[in-house]
Amino acid sequence: MTIIEKMQQIDVYAEQYRLAGPNTKTEEGLKLERKISKLAHRILEDQQISLVQKEEFLQQLLARRMVLITNQAGFKDIYLDLNLIQNIPPTPLCPAYRHLMMPTVTSYHSIGPNLASIRLDPSALRHVPREIIDQLGDLSTLEIDLFYTMVSGFHLDADRSLNLGLHAWTHHHMLAADGAGDGQKRDVLMGIFPILGVRSTDELGSLTLGALRPMQVHTHGDGQADNMLYSPDNAHFDRVEGSPFSAFWAVAKDGNRVCVSKMLVVYDHLRADWAPRYPISQALLRSIRDCQHLGDHLEKLHEVTQTLNEQFAPLCNQLENPATTETAMETFHALPLTFQNDIYYQTWLLHGSPLHIHRDFGRASFEHDPSLSVEYYSNTAQKIQAIQNFAAHLNDLLVTSQQTLLNCQTLDKGDNVIQLMKCAHAFTKNDQPTALARFNTLDEMTKGGVYFSLWEIAGCQNIANFGETYFHGPECSNDQRTKAILLAASRLTSI
Repeated sequence: MTIIEKMQQIDVYAEQYRLAGPNTKTEEGLKLERKISKLAHRILEDQQISLVQKEEFLQQLLARRMVLITNQAGFKDIYLDLNLIQNIPPTPLCPAYRHLMMPTVTSYHSIGPNLASIRLDPSALRHVPREIIDQLGDLSTLEIDLFYTMVSGFHLDADRSLNLGLHAWTHHHMLAADGAGDGQKRDVLMGIFPILGVRSTDELGSLTLGALRPMQVHTHGDGQADNMLYSPDNAHFDRVEGSPFSAFWAVAKDGNRVCVSKMLVVYDHLRADWAPRYPISQALLRSIRDCQHLGDHLEKLHEVTQTLNEQFAPLCNQLENPATTETAMETFHALPLTFQNDIYYQTWLLHGSPLHIHRDFGRASFEHDPSLSVEYYSNTAQKIQAIQNFAAHLNDLLVTSQQTLLNCQTLDKGDNVIQLMKCAHAFTKNDQPTALARFNTLDEMTKGGVYFSLWEIAGCQNIANFGETYFHGPECSNDQRTKAILLAASRLTSI
């Protein structure tokens, strides 16, 4: 069959997956995933296809795979939980905190819930800023968790600095019972690398922006059952005042474990009337709500671009009309302060990044401040260009770069991963003898990875050889076995 015919065949399997009921959804999904992987391998190995044609075919496969990356959240009208490697939750739950093993943001006593929790494909690592990669050292020796998270900042205390919360990631296997007394403490290298709306604070125990430094992560209870605390009050940073959201990369290193997460904190998430205050925040929240799969989220991100245009185009139009110049500046000053400052920065860049002329050149030039020589004043075209450049920067941050990260997916799974997926597929059909026979052909290291994954899924029980005993015992369901196998598969490097 030609590649075009194979693509059409995949469409048939995709339709079967769409129509599958809950009892056969995982089975049909694994079948479709393997068909996509097989065709991707053929495309990549075919020497008769040009590089351009290969890219076009792979993009078509990528579009077909979107429906396989389903939202794993219980409340899909509010939350978006995705795993771009296998169709399973982003991580198991940390037993102590009952949260995904991912970073969040707190204001010490108030915890910002993660609205979007996405495990990225390892191939997305090439889009992580170079300054982060350089500080991590030899990546080949590290176990890297690569995430994207959107955090609700509604409950965070606006009168104090924020904290980077890495407890569920650092103490990922800790039981609530282990939090009695003094609990557990670890010193972890961590830092944040700002993108927008973030600044440093001089509080004791603050993070160094753009660098990693050791911070203690202390997990303990408060005497109440299952009520775990986030101590100590450290890992501080601040948002820029008035910013509706902040964006940054959060990085932590604990031995050979590394967490790298692009984070977006939406501060005006809710009000008393349950509506975001700022239109861009509204669009960001709508992009993660009521998403059944990754394709839904990517489609809704286009609305963020539309909203950005609606926010900045009227301002540019006002500036162009001499009769509304004064109104334009009022509109400009109504923007969040962090937006104004970034437009001033774009103004400075447009003028060639001059030094030693004015300590706040961008603002003075844009505002026609009398402290700056008239020759450096921005004209109308330059002001409009600075605003458009900032809007483009914001669109890249919120939409384009997000699409880039989410479109990084490994289509050709590799024989070792396919072997585990076939094993998982056998368990979905409840054919126990065939499934166990296939499982028993795995090497001992691979089996150990499955047992370990099952131990995590089952809550990290403090019982020797729990994973192996439970996997082969009568109480373990085939659904649990399937999830453990796919979790183990998601941790393999394709070969």
